[in-house]
Amino acid sequence: MSTAPAVVLPLDALAAEVAADVARIERELRAEVAAMLAGVHTAIAELRAARAEQDLRIASRLGELRDGPPGPRGERGEQGESITGPQGEPGPQGEPGEPGTQGEAGRDGASFSIRGTWSSAGTYRALEVVALGGAAFAARHNDPGPCPGEGWQMIARQGKPGAQGERGPRGERGEPGPAGAAPVALAVDSEGLFTLRLGDGTELTCDFYPVLARLVR
Repeated sequence: MSTAPAVVLPLDALAAEVAADVARIERELRAEVAAMLAGVHTAIAELRAARAEQDLRIASRLGELRDGPPGPRGERGEQGESITGPQGEPGPQGEPGEPGTQGEAGRDGASFSIRGTWSSAGTYRALEVVALGGAAFAARHNDPGPCPGEGWQMIARQGKPGAQGERGPRGERGEPGPAGAAPVALAVDSEGLFTLRLGDGTELTCDFYPVLARLVR
Protein backbone atom coordinates (compact mmCIF):
# COMPACT_ATOMS: atom_id res chain seq x y z
CA MET A 1 0.00 0.00 0.00
CA SER A 2 1.45 3.34 -1.12
CA THR A 3 1.01 6.77 0.69
CA ALA A 4 0.97 10.24 -0.91
CA PRO A 5 4.03 12.24 -0.19
CA ALA A 6 3.52 15.18 2.24
CA VAL A 7 3.59 18.67 0.73
CA VAL A 8 6.06 20.86 2.52
CA LEU A 9 5.79 24.61 1.76
CA PRO A 10 8.70 26.85 2.38
CA LEU A 11 8.30 29.37 5.23
CA ASP A 12 8.75 32.30 2.86
CA ALA A 13 5.92 31.13 0.64
CA LEU A 14 3.62 30.61 3.68
CA ALA A 15 4.37 34.09 5.04
CA ALA A 16 3.68 35.64 1.65
CA GLU A 17 0.32 33.83 1.42
CA VAL A 18 -0.70 35.01 4.92
CA ALA A 19 0.30 38.59 4.13
CA ALA A 20 -1.77 38.48 0.95
CA ASP A 21 -4.81 37.24 2.87
CA VAL A 22 -4.41 39.97 5.51
CA ALA A 23 -4.10 42.65 2.84
CA ARG A 24 -7.23 41.34 1.09
CA ILE A 25 -9.24 41.31 4.31
CA GLU A 26 -8.06 44.85 5.15
CA ARG A 27 -9.11 46.10 1.72
CA GLU A 28 -12.55 44.52 2.10
CA LEU A 29 -13.01 46.04 5.57
CA ARG A 30 -11.95 49.48 4.35
CA ALA A 31 -14.42 49.24 1.47
CA GLU A 32 -17.27 48.24 3.80
CA VAL A 33 -16.45 51.07 6.27
CA ALA A 34 -16.28 53.61 3.44
CA ALA A 35 -19.65 52.42 2.14
CA MET A 36 -21.17 52.72 5.63
CA LEU A 37 -19.77 56.26 6.09
CA ALA A 38 -21.09 57.27 2.70
CA GLY A 39 -24.55 56.01 3.73
CA VAL A 40 -24.38 57.97 7.01
CA HIS A 41 -23.38 61.19 5.23
CA THR A 42 -26.22 60.71 2.75
CA ALA A 43 -28.75 60.20 5.55
CA ILE A 44 -27.52 63.33 7.37
CA ALA A 45 -27.80 65.36 4.18
CA GLU A 46 -31.35 64.11 3.62
CA LEU A 47 -32.32 64.99 7.22
CA ARG A 48 -30.90 68.49 6.85
CA ALA A 49 -32.78 68.99 3.59
CA ALA A 50 -36.02 67.79 5.19
CA ARG A 51 -35.47 70.12 8.18
CA ALA A 52 -34.82 73.08 5.89
CA GLU A 53 -37.99 72.30 3.92
CA GLN A 54 -39.99 72.07 7.14
CA ASP A 55 -38.61 75.42 8.36
CA LEU A 56 -39.61 77.01 5.06
CA ARG A 57 -43.15 75.64 5.42
CA ILE A 58 -43.43 76.92 9.00
CA ALA A 59 -42.13 80.37 8.00
CA SER A 60 -44.58 80.48 5.09
CA ARG A 61 -47.45 79.48 7.33
CA LEU A 62 -46.53 82.10 9.96
CA GLY A 63 -46.43 84.74 7.24
CA GLU A 64 -50.01 83.87 6.28
CA LEU A 65 -51.30 84.30 9.84
CA ARG A 66 -52.92 87.64 10.57
CA ASP A 67 -54.86 89.09 13.51
CA GLY A 68 -58.55 88.44 13.18
CA PRO A 69 -61.24 91.09 13.55
CA PRO A 70 -62.10 92.26 17.12
CA GLY A 71 -64.64 90.08 18.91
CA PRO A 72 -67.95 91.38 20.28
CA ARG A 73 -67.87 93.34 23.52
CA GLY A 74 -68.58 91.23 26.58
CA GLU A 75 -71.39 91.87 29.02
CA ARG A 76 -70.74 94.21 31.94
CA GLY A 77 -69.84 92.36 35.11
CA GLU A 78 -71.60 92.74 38.42
CA GLN A 79 -70.44 95.49 40.73
CA GLY A 80 -68.21 94.21 43.52
CA GLU A 81 -68.90 94.68 47.19
CA SER A 82 -67.74 97.89 48.81
CA ILE A 83 -65.19 97.22 51.54
CA THR A 84 -64.19 99.88 54.06
CA GLY A 85 -60.80 99.36 55.63
CA PRO A 86 -59.83 100.26 59.19
CA GLN A 87 -59.20 103.88 60.07
CA GLY A 88 -55.61 104.86 59.28
CA GLU A 89 -53.21 106.41 61.75
CA PRO A 90 -53.04 110.23 61.96
CA GLY A 91 -50.55 111.79 59.56
CA PRO A 92 -47.61 114.01 60.59
CA GLN A 93 -48.28 117.57 61.69
CA GLY A 94 -48.23 120.05 58.82
CA GLU A 95 -45.96 123.06 58.55
CA PRO A 96 -47.10 126.31 60.22
CA GLY A 97 -49.14 128.62 58.03
CA GLU A 98 -48.03 132.06 56.93
CA PRO A 99 -48.58 134.93 59.39
CA GLY A 100 -52.00 136.52 59.07
CA THR A 101 -53.70 133.42 57.64
CA GLN A 102 -56.03 131.30 59.73
CA GLY A 103 -55.33 127.59 59.59
CA GLU A 104 -57.90 124.84 59.31
CA ALA A 105 -59.69 123.65 62.41
CA GLY A 106 -57.83 120.84 64.16
CA ARG A 107 -59.21 117.45 64.97
CA ASP A 108 -61.21 116.90 68.11
CA GLY A 109 -59.09 115.64 70.99
CA ALA A 110 -59.30 111.93 71.73
CA SER A 111 -59.67 110.51 75.23
CA PHE A 112 -60.57 107.27 76.95
CA SER A 113 -64.21 106.36 77.44
CA ILE A 114 -65.17 103.79 80.09
CA ARG A 115 -67.58 101.13 78.79
CA GLY A 116 -67.59 98.66 81.69
CA THR A 117 -67.17 94.90 81.27
CA TRP A 118 -66.61 93.74 77.68
CA SER A 119 -69.58 92.01 75.99
CA SER A 120 -69.53 90.03 72.75
CA ALA A 121 -72.84 91.67 71.82
CA GLY A 122 -71.49 95.22 72.27
CA THR A 123 -70.22 97.62 69.59
CA TYR A 124 -67.02 99.49 70.47
CA ARG A 125 -65.10 102.41 69.01
CA ALA A 126 -61.50 103.58 69.27
CA LEU A 127 -60.22 104.45 72.79
CA GLU A 128 -63.17 102.91 74.58
CA VAL A 129 -62.00 101.02 77.70
CA VAL A 130 -63.45 97.72 78.86
CA ALA A 131 -62.73 95.38 81.76
CA LEU A 132 -62.22 91.64 81.29
CA GLY A 133 -60.61 88.95 83.45
CA GLY A 134 -59.05 91.34 85.93
CA ALA A 135 -57.49 93.54 83.20
CA ALA A 136 -58.43 96.74 81.36
CA PHE A 137 -58.25 97.00 77.55
CA ALA A 138 -58.50 100.04 75.24
CA ALA A 139 -59.79 99.72 71.67
CA ARG A 140 -57.11 100.50 69.06
CA HIS A 141 -59.67 101.39 66.39
CA ASN A 142 -63.39 101.19 65.65
CA ASP A 143 -64.91 97.67 65.67
CA PRO A 144 -61.85 96.12 67.36
CA GLY A 145 -63.34 92.59 67.40
CA PRO A 146 -63.18 90.02 70.22
CA CYS A 147 -61.34 90.98 73.41
CA PRO A 148 -58.55 90.22 74.01
CA GLY A 149 -57.29 90.42 70.42
CA GLU A 150 -55.25 92.44 67.95
CA GLY A 151 -57.80 95.27 68.06
CA TRP A 152 -57.29 95.82 71.81
CA GLN A 153 -54.40 97.21 73.89
CA MET A 154 -54.03 96.07 77.47
CA ILE A 155 -53.48 99.11 79.69
CA ALA A 156 -53.78 97.57 83.15
CA ARG A 157 -53.78 94.10 84.66
CA GLN A 158 -54.28 92.69 88.12
CA GLY A 159 -50.95 91.56 89.52
CA LYS A 160 -50.26 88.07 90.81
CA PRO A 161 -50.18 87.61 94.63
CA GLY A 162 -46.67 87.81 95.98
CA ALA A 163 -45.04 85.35 98.31
CA GLN A 164 -46.35 85.57 101.86
CA GLY A 165 -43.86 87.31 104.11
CA GLU A 166 -43.08 86.63 107.69
CA ARG A 167 -45.75 87.58 110.16
CA GLY A 168 -44.94 90.81 111.92
CA PRO A 169 -45.66 91.74 115.50
CA ARG A 170 -49.21 92.60 116.43
CA GLY A 171 -49.78 96.33 116.20
CA GLU A 172 -51.83 98.53 118.41
CA ARG A 173 -55.49 98.92 117.67
CA GLY A 174 -56.07 102.02 115.57
CA GLU A 175 -58.85 104.52 115.71
CA PRO A 176 -62.01 103.79 113.69
CA GLY A 177 -61.77 105.15 110.14
CA PRO A 178 -64.26 107.59 108.63
CA ALA A 179 -67.50 106.12 107.33
CA GLY A 180 -67.12 107.76 103.93
CA ALA A 181 -63.80 106.19 102.82
CA ALA A 182 -65.44 104.06 100.09
CA PRO A 183 -65.15 105.14 96.38
CA VAL A 184 -68.14 107.12 95.19
CA ALA A 185 -67.11 108.37 91.70
CA LEU A 186 -64.64 107.72 88.85
CA ALA A 187 -63.96 110.37 86.19
CA VAL A 188 -61.58 110.80 83.25
CA ASP A 189 -60.89 114.06 81.45
CA SER A 190 -59.80 114.78 77.84
CA GLU A 191 -56.10 114.63 78.87
CA GLY A 192 -56.36 111.01 80.03
CA LEU A 193 -56.31 111.83 83.77
CA PHE A 194 -58.29 109.33 85.87
CA THR A 195 -59.72 110.65 89.18
CA LEU A 196 -61.17 108.38 91.88
CA ARG A 197 -63.15 110.29 94.54
CA LEU A 198 -63.81 108.72 97.94
CA GLY A 199 -66.76 109.37 100.20
CA ASP A 200 -64.67 111.48 102.59
CA GLY A 201 -63.67 113.86 99.79
CA THR A 202 -60.23 112.33 99.18
CA GLU A 203 -59.27 112.15 95.47
CA LEU A 204 -56.82 109.66 93.91
CA THR A 205 -55.52 110.44 90.40
CA CYS A 206 -53.69 108.41 87.74
CA ASP A 207 -52.30 109.92 84.51
CA PHE A 208 -52.93 107.67 81.47
CA TYR A 209 -51.83 110.30 78.94
CA PRO A 210 -48.61 108.42 77.92
CA VAL A 211 -50.63 105.29 77.14
CA LEU A 212 -53.22 107.36 75.23
CA ALA A 213 -50.50 109.05 73.19
CA ARG A 214 -49.05 105.66 72.15
CA LEU A 215 -52.44 104.34 71.06
CA VAL A 216 -53.31 107.29 68.81
CA ARG A 217 -49.80 107.81 67.39
